[in-house]
Amino acid sequence: CLDECKKIIGRLKQRSEIVSQIREIILAEPGYFPTATEVAQTLECTTRTLRRKLSNDGTNYQAILNEIRSEIAKDYLKSSLPIEQIAGMLGFSEASAFSNAFKTWESISPKDYRLNNR
Repeated sequence: CLDECKKIIGRLKQRSEIVSQIREIILAEPGYFPTATEVAQTLECTTRTLRRKLSNDGTNYQAILNEIRSEIAKDYLKSSLPIEQIAGMLGFSEASAFSNAFKTWESISPKDYRLNNR
């Protein structure tokens, strides 16, 4: 799983060192998505400083997290894992919440993405 996470990091476009560090922190523990506060603590700064640095790069923590979840979801949807299981692995309490988020990220439902990318 760590190899997959490293591949995902490579696929995601690089914006700045802080964004790269955040991606590595998020992907360090598969199946666990730290909060912005936890990431700030890991980087030894305040949450406000983290937000300010990300704002200067034209992004925010949620956007980075969504980008990573989207990449992971696309990889999982190429497998035979049930959508309900993928939702749980990505930290969603219900498959419908995952489906709605995926549609927002990719403009296509997880089911349709799976059918088009097998």
